[in-house]
Amino acid sequence: MYKKKGVHLQFSFEGGADETERKEFLRHQLQAIGFSEEEILYYFKLLAAGECSNLERLRMLGDKRKETLEQIHNLEQNVMEMDVMRNKIRKNGSILGGAKKWNF
Repeated sequence: MYKKKGVHLQFSFEGGADETERKEFLRHQLQAIGFSEEEILYYFKLLAAGECSNLERLRMLGDKRKETLEQIHNLEQNVMEMDVMRNKIRKNGSILGGAKKWNF
């Protein structure tokens, strides 16, 4: 079971899953974590090269992890700014201060 846009990725290779199923699962995993089609194809080329490509695949995953953490950080900043704006409205009746109406 997998969800394209979720964290929940689960798969069992028990029961004789063949190579095609494993590749398809890996493709969905890579898509779910944000890899482009080009990156997926490159990852599969590296995978076919064997253990000698481990460092490059680790680098790719590390880069994607860093990118994802930056996105999370930016979203957290947005949430904090929204909270500040909400608190100003609750306290002052307006983001710009006071209950005065502003014409834009």
